[in-house]
Amino acid sequence: MYKVFVNDKPISFETFGEFKEFCQQYKSIDAAGGIVFNKKKEILCILRLGKWDLPKGKMEKGEDAPTTAIREVEEECCITGLKILKPAITTYHTYSLHQKKILKTTFWFVMKYNGDEIPKPQTEENITETRWFSQGEVRSVVLNNTFASIKEVLGNVINPPTTPSSGG
Repeated sequence: MYKVFVNDKPISFETFGEFKEFCQQYKSIDAAGGIVFNKKKEILCILRLGKWDLPKGKMEKGEDAPTTAIREVEEECCITGLKILKPAITTYHTYSLHQKKILKTTFWFVMKYNGDEIPKPQTEENITETRWFSQGEVRSVVLNNTFASIKEVLGNVINPPTTPSSGG
């Protein structure tokens, strides 16, 4: 199943054919970002245009998703020394830019940060704050003021889907 967030509301497609047909109405942009954990298992969030978000950005020509994710977190939060632990989830959302309909595919990665640099916001990207949140604070603060697609990303990491245990 494919889920696309349109105006912050999810639309689901059961088949790839339906999803592909939907996508043809949009200009496609690929991006990547990170769910970054520090030594205390806190999650790095950014405040952009009044909403909590996760650091992410568009892929540059010739870049793969992991490279983009690390570069974007480093640029948007002014930290270095990130390590990707695993892929997390891929999200799709739409928006308009210069009267064009855009479908952004974002590849998310769980990352570890072991450094001591204090994250600083990349103000030219309209980021006004960077902050480490405990998982409880993510639930009580971030999830109450973020986008539906980011709720899905964070929910997948904080409350990962469970798989049935095999009896025995």
